[in-house]
Order: sequence, then structure tokens, then C-alpha cells
Amino acid sequence: MSNLDQRSGSGSTAAPPRRRRPVWAWLLLALVAIAIVIAILLLTGRCGSGSTAGAPPATPAAGAPTGAANGAVPPGAPGAGTAAPPSGAPATGAANGSGSSTAPGAPADAAALQSSVDRIVAAAPITFRPNSAELTDSGAASLARVAEELAAVPTARVVVTGYAAPAGASGTPNPQQLSEQRATTVAGELAEDGVAPDRLQTRGAADTNPRPDLAASRRAEITVS
Repeated sequence: MSNLDQRSGSGSTAAPPRRRRPVWAWLLLALVAIAIVIAILLLTGRCGSGSTAGAPPATPAAGAPTGAANGAVPPGAPGAGTAAPPSGAPATGAANGSGSSTAPGAPADAAALQSSVDRIVAAAPITFRPNSAELTDSGAASLARVAEELAAVPTARVVVTGYAAPAGASGTPNPQQLSEQRATTVAGELAEDGVAPDRLQTRGAADTNPRPDLAASRRAEITVS
């Protein structure tokens, strides 16, 4: 062999074989790719939900009342749980014949209540038997009607004033004491008929302010406040 051949043979070296990547490297690359895809999907979904969360509510059409589009009924309107009373219907209290337009438990309208009591007493006074604190039959019936009016307005205060006829012959009871006894009798009857005792006040007026008829002078009057 020539020197040239020896040099060329000794100077040339074979290329090393290419090494193959291990399996775990491919698995690692696959996991990274999957993680990237999941992150992109999460970000896309979050952006999509946030874009509608802050959107302003739909504006109702011009002239349409609020709640009319979805069938909602405004509070207090007819059909919201309470039916509107028909036109011309009587006020509360007139239907039951009590004569008072004030519902039980409502704030007292002293003027209206006093007017109702005065009408009853004018038609049938609260009277007593002679020289006695015992009510007459008509006086007891009138007092029962008055008690209904007073019991219907639990906030009203009541003053019962008893009267006696002018003193006559000897042996007639003391007018002051008799008038006080008559006021106490009326207050007791009112309490039994549902008027709270702490609303009642009594006083006797003796034989002051007599009436032309002695029977009408033996009476009790009721003042509301």
C-alpha cells in the first residue's frame, strides 16, 4: 500500500450512530402539551363567562310598565294578593251594621266614635230606675250598643259621667253618691262587654244639668277622647 493510501485510511473516521430519545422524554412532551391545551380552554371559558356577567339588563320597551313584560304585579296593585274593593263599596264597619267606619285595632277617630255614641244615646238614653243605680231595660239595651262601638276602637279613652235627678222629699239618696254609683255601674257593664277597664274613667255630676223630664235626668253620659 502506498503512503497516500495509508494517510487517507488513517485520517478518515466513521460517523457515530444517532442516539434515539428515550420513551419518558416523549411522555413528558405530551404532558406539557396537554397542560397547555387545558390552560387555554380554561382561560377561554373564563373570558366568555365574564363578558356576559357585566352586561346591563335589557331595557323595557318605551311606555311599558315595570314588571309587565315578565308578568310581575306591582305591590299593592289589584291581583297582587288582595282584591280591589268594588266602586261604591261601604267602608269597613258599615257592612256589619255597627255604624262605625273605624276597623278594630285602627287608630281611634274620636270625633267619629263620639258621633256614633251620641246618635245611639239620643235615640235611647242610658237611664236608671228612680233612686237606684240599676239600669232601665231601655238604658241597658242602649248601653250594649254603645259598648260595641267602644270595643271596636281599642285606643279610645272613655269618660262615664253619672247624673241624678234633683233631690226631692226626705229619704232621697245623696245626689253626688248616687251619680257616682251610676257611673260605676255603666263602667262595669262596658268592661263586661269587652271595653278594657284601663280605658274607663268615672265621675259623678250629682243633680247638675237636669232635664225637664225627671226620668231623663237619671242618666249616664259617655265622652270619648
